[in-house]
Amino acid sequence: MTPYAISLFFNTRIFRIVLLLLSMVFVLAKVSTAQVTPFNHSGLKWRTMEGQFHVLHYHVGSERTAREILNIADAVHPQLVELYHYTPDTKVHWVVYDTDDYANGATYYLNNKIIIWAPALDFEFRGSHHWLRNVVTHEYAHMIQLGAARKWSREIPGIYTQVIDYEKESRPDVLYGFPNRIISYPVINTVVPHWFAEGTAQSMRKGMNFDYRDSHREMLLRTRSLTGNLLTLDEMGVFEKNSLGGELVYNQGFSLVQYISDRYGEASFRKLSEAMAKPMTWTLDGACRNALGVSARELYNDWSRTLKETYSQRTTTIRANEVNGRLLEEDGFGNLYPRWSNDGKNIYFVSNKEKDFFGGSKVVKYDVESGKKDKLFVTSAPFAIHPNDSAIVYSHQPLTKDQRRLNDLYWYNIQKKKSYRLTYEARVQQPDISSDGNSIVAITQSDGTSNLILIELPDLVMKDIPRKSPLPSRTLTNYTNGEQVSQPRFSPDGKSILFSLVTDENRDLIMLDVASGKTELLRESRWDDRNAAWSRDGKWIYFTSDSTGIWNVYRMSSDRTTIEPVTNVVGGALFGEPSPDGTELAFSRYE
Repeated sequence: MTPYAISLFFNTRIFRIVLLLLSMVFVLAKVSTAQVTPFNHSGLKWRTMEGQFHVLHYHVGSERTAREILNIADAVHPQLVELYHYTPDTKVHWVVYDTDDYANGATYYLNNKIIIWAPALDFEFRGSHHWLRNVVTHEYAHMIQLGAARKWSREIPGIYTQVIDYEKESRPDVLYGFPNRIISYPVINTVVPHWFAEGTAQSMRKGMNFDYRDSHREMLLRTRSLTGNLLTLDEMGVFEKNSLGGELVYNQGFSLVQYISDRYGEASFRKLSEAMAKPMTWTLDGACRNALGVSARELYNDWSRTLKETYSQRTTTIRANEVNGRLLEEDGFGNLYPRWSNDGKNIYFVSNKEKDFFGGSKVVKYDVESGKKDKLFVTSAPFAIHPNDSAIVYSHQPLTKDQRRLNDLYWYNIQKKKSYRLTYEARVQQPDISSDGNSIVAITQSDGTSNLILIELPDLVMKDIPRKSPLPSRTLTNYTNGEQVSQPRFSPDGKSILFSLVTDENRDLIMLDVASGKTELLRESRWDDRNAAWSRDGKWIYFTSDSTGIWNVYRMSSDRTTIEPVTNVVGGALFGEPSPDGTELAFSRYE
């Protein structure tokens, strides 16, 4: 498994850079089959609305999300039914939850039921799409495609035959001896490998561009393909891996399914599903031979060879002129969100290190001079360093009394190595601290929409913080229609805040004036711009963009007259963070 890195190099045209090339994580956000069962929150007040093809159940507080889901589901129903020649035998029931800070969708295709969680997926290593159009169409594509691939009624998930043999027993008081042979043979209703199920759900059908192979997906495919490390066809069939391996099932499945569509036509999705539904077809290979006239192995080999040839041609110039830096951290596959201490002596970052999944990640303190690393506390989200280097503010999801997982802010005293809770069930995350240490900007969300909130910190630097009274706060933005904001950063003078905004597809960088609340688009771009960070003198804004099709770190002058690249990598470079003196840069690199 290839990690991220941290690098040192010297470039006289730009400046010396310490590249915190931190490995990228792909926390499996499973927008497919069910794996999370919500708690039965008895205090919720439920409502039901019904559309032409669907019935939707939602609780008070999630009505905006519910109405949009119903409209999308009714709109995509005819197109998916037409593609697969399959219609569910009842109206499909949808259940909407906004009880937890958790984004996902789950299809129970044998029950004609789908669950959607209202919070939008803010996943660093997938592109930014309209969440509800994406997840609703994805889950309903599962419902239709898996239904089309069923061998018989959905009331019978599977059957098996079993033969049991017994030892001979000669005693007259014993009817038969102990079992000595058991032969079981299962017959499964639906034979669909994970890569095909996820690939077709992401491809949806032509004209439905609610999900696509964005620069994050291309990053995973490109690096794996060029190094000969693609998952095998057998490995693509299951999710029994770490979170990075699980995400690769999605990405490779998406790519392979699109290859099938390009070569054999979109109707091949239906033909393969119908072949899998035949009583005597028990493998994907049999379905491929029946529907496409080739074996699954031949299909996989042709696709992987085409993929490598394509990426090799596209990256020839880049590979001859790479600007990578020197590796500082290679343990784990997820090393993210680097932040310098204000004295420039330490770099802090989130790392999963020995963990198979990113959820158990910890903040790591890296001593620049000695190279010593210390693990501090558990979090897998962006955090902030206090300007006097005394504390770190971060988010965590404690379990509430009514069994909910909600984001709250915590204050970690670096000297005492102790955390104090700042908020209670406030649903806030991704904090940044103003240069005077008196304010925190963070993100809060409700009913599938997120906004910026400003929290005041009266005398918190001088005192320990065990208090349960709410901190003074005010909302900075007033989005109401599913907009998503992320990773806010104060300007050095505290007068402005940079953040990323998603309204439909991709992210734009927005500048907000704290006093007036006015917002301004940082630059006109059809690309995805994100991960903004200021130089300490306020002269430069560093950000990540996929304007070349590959994620790289750029910097823009504060007067916006100059934009120049800082990195040039084959994989991807994100989260650029300049050092306090402006001579070094820490960032995450995927390779």
